[in-house]
Amino acid sequence: MKERHIGSTLESLFEELGEKEDFDLLFQKKLLAARLADVMTRRGISQAALAKKMDTSRTLVRRLLNPSDTGVTFATIIRAQQAVGVPLIKIAPSRTASAAAPTKTRTAHAP
Repeated sequence: MKERHIGSTLESLFEELGEKEDFDLLFQKKLLAARLADVMTRRGISQAALAKKMDTSRTLVRRLLNPSDTGVTFATIIRAQQAVGVPLIKIAPSRTASAAAPTKTRTAHAP
């Protein structure tokens, strides 16, 4: 007899542990760092050149490229995106934000 998988998904495990948001954030940062590194390699942009284009330090560029450093600001990510001329992130409404967003209702006006 075949045994069926019993238990929760990895996603639900992170939710139960209260670590889903941290996991999602780290995953997104890893994607961002890999995308930026790939664009820099393909375009021949060094860390020093990117820092100069962004008008920032090489240390900050290293933090952007570090997949485990989630402490960079949104403004820094946007500046890096503008400096390399390629979208690095997509901004999409979160699942909870769209559910919590107020909806407009129309009321009928008497003639």
